[in-house]
Amino acid sequence: MERQQQIHVHRGVPPEEENRQHDEEQDPNTIYAIFADHDENGIWVYQALTKKIADFAVARQTLRGCKEFNGTRMTWIEPSFAWVLYRSGYARKRGQERVLKLQISHEAFCSILERCSIGTGGGGTSGRVQWDPERDFWEGNPDEKPGKEPRKMVYRRSIQIGIGKELSQFYTKAILRIEDVTELAHKVQEAHATMMTSKTTTALQNDAKRAFVLDFLAQQRNYLAMPNERRYMPSHLLSEGELRRLQLVGTEDIVRHHEEKKEAKPGKNRKQKILH
Repeated sequence: MERQQQIHVHRGVPPEEENRQHDEEQDPNTIYAIFADHDENGIWVYQALTKKIADFAVARQTLRGCKEFNGTRMTWIEPSFAWVLYRSGYARKRGQERVLKLQISHEAFCSILERCSIGTGGGGTSGRVQWDPERDFWEGNPDEKPGKEPRKMVYRRSIQIGIGKELSQFYTKAILRIEDVTELAHKVQEAHATMMTSKTTTALQNDAKRAFVLDFLAQQRNYLAMPNERRYMPSHLLSEGELRRLQLVGTEDIVRHHEEKKEAKPGKNRKQKILH
């Protein structure tokens, strides 16, 4: 745990390899799925960066041309807001003091996935996909001190995408929009800590915990909205073989998605079909 806290996201260190033995013996019902904030224009991913890089990116709406951004080393992005909160310590860790939300097109996102190897071992210059235990942005980890990290969701895996040297230029060119969500990261941490230290909230059910965080954010001076993350399945942009390779769906799911496409009404454009 202490080792992961020292990781600088933009310096190419893989996500924490916590509980790997447990992962190998995981429940067969473990869910491998991409949950993301997305719309017809693209999918949003998150990246924890230094203050200088973030200032440059937000002001210019690009990472290209930033001297501090090292595109020759692997950098990690994730569609899960909760996972970047865990990775960056709610944007409190050194070298990860800012959390950015970046939108890229559906086509670019799928192209990146196609050029990534799967797993935690080995190097590679293109990219790498890892599946790590998802984190919960509605609740802090009850086994740690309040506000240290989001709760681990044992039966759900979240995709982590490593952008290597050969993919870096493609990734930075594909960015459509950049938003700074550092303040939201800090306030979610406060909400988690407050919930964990309040005697009246220790036995809250999931819906109540969600409501607690939303109410906490609503009380802030600046309106802060949580991301609208939901299942993301770009089945018409990735082949059946790619879907299997990425562990996104099993054979029965592939058949179901293709049946849904056949039954889709004519006239819907290509972008609309992506939001399954």
